Amino acid sequence: MTKEQILARLAELNTATEARSLTDEENAEWKALQADMGRINDTEQFRASYKAYVTPANHVGVHVGTPKVDDTEMRAFSDYLRTGKGNADLESRAQTVGSNAGGGYLVPQTMLDRIETRMKAFGGIASEAQVEATDSGETLTFPTNDDTANKAVIVGENATPTSGGADLTLGQVSVGAYTWTTSGANQNPISITWQLLQDSNRDIAALVADRIAERFQRGQADFWVNGTGSSQPFGITTNTTTTSMFTAATIDKDELIAAVHDVDPAYRNDAIWVFNDATLEAIRKLEDSTGRPLWTPQASAGLEGSIGGTLLGHRVVIDQSFANYTDGGTNKWGVFGAVKTGYLIRRVNGMRLIVDDYSGKSAARIEYAAHVRADGTVQNPHAYTVLKNAA
Repeated sequence: MTKEQILARLAELNTATEARSLTDEENAEWKALQADMGRINDTEQFRASYKAYVTPANHVGVHVGTPKVDDTEMRAFSDYLRTGKGNADLESRAQTVGSNAGGGYLVPQTMLDRIETRMKAFGGIASEAQVEATDSGETLTFPTNDDTANKAVIVGENATPTSGGADLTLGQVSVGAYTWTTSGANQNPISITWQLLQDSNRDIAALVADRIAERFQRGQADFWVNGTGSSQPFGITTNTTTTSMFTAATIDKDELIAAVHDVDPAYRNDAIWVFNDATLEAIRKLEDSTGRPLWTPQASAGLEGSIGGTLLGHRVVIDQSFANYTDGGTNKWGVFGAVKTGYLIRRVNGMRLIVDDYSGKSAARIEYAAHVRADGTVQNPHAYTVLKNAA
């Protein structure tokens, strides 16, 4: 019984016996109700005591706030971005992490995180490839192997396995660390007007970070796709181990299906299509024999944030560095396969930024030049096929 039910029954007994004594049965019931009420009160006292044990005490006059994040370095770097003048906080850190004869300072991790996030948002090969980050820039060598031609066999008891073709053969690829700058081949640095820099409400670090990310992503994307490997990264289309030739004047459904099957099934679970937006526009017009589009938008495919949707059941990634599909040409206009397995990007941790408050004085501007080190190469050419026009 609940406390309310016990109290209600006690009230009934009191009313019924107001003019007389309790009978033996009523007396026994009253004692039972009294015992039940005692157990309920004991239980409530136990609950209250337990709550007091596990609830932290609030001491009067003591306020425990959120620990303050030490943003000294970021504030010092923001001042450097506005003025081009380093201060004691930046000089102290430079002495700790090492100085650069070219000047400038290492970008704080907070700003570097924003740059890296913005670069990933551009998509393309860089967002799908395997990325290895290292603290130094010496050449790295990675082992490679394609073992899809080999398989296990049954052997009889005490039988000697047939030799030949079963040995694991390892190759290797090397990846270095080219130096990249946001100034570009035309020495056109990022610049911001003094008027904008004097606006204290403007997040200058975020603005500069976004411009740096855009320039690095646009510049590097071309090499991740088309790099020759000679004094520059080895692009993903430079691989000619597997090539799917397209002979039709426009993109053809049957040739797309054939390209899927040019990739070994072992790599197709993670396979994606990568090509530019003009190619996607042409593919969106293709239909199967029942009139249904070959391409499925991201919402219908259950994808979030993928503007490419899916094609023949595989996700589409847009990379504007690929050439257009061209009738009669020999353009390498896309790839299909397990890009993360097939392509490797190596980045060296850290980014150095130089603020030049002198060169742009006549135009009332401050200029910025950032430097990073990175390289890319094909690590498994069997994991994907290059989509190419046949002349």
